[in-house]
Amino acid sequence: MEWTARCWVGGRVLEVELEATRDLLSALAAAGLVLRSACRNGLCGLCKCRLLAGAVDYAGREPHALWSRERAAGFILPCIARPRGDLLLAGLPLAGGPAAGGLI
Repeated sequence: MEWTARCWVGGRVLEVELEATRDLLSALAAAGLVLRSACRNGLCGLCKCRLLAGAVDYAGREPHALWSRERAAGFILPCIARPRGDLLLAGLPLAGGPAAGGLI
């Protein structure tokens, strides 16, 4: 494991270990934080959350489900995003429930 994602969930911060070669959606699911998703290609936007600190890249893929104003506000698509360091995430759309963290 290379980095840590700190995730605001239910009023508390959970830490998840990350690898540079694994997308965030898979890493979060492996840690028990299953997000809503459908396409896993950056097209539907169901997994959209907010990156409050840190950096991600999309390994040459386009986050088509994000408007430019959403990108500017720090929204990312975990299904295709890969970490480039430690992250702080909020507004995680947990499967079966409302967005976690309330910081949207």
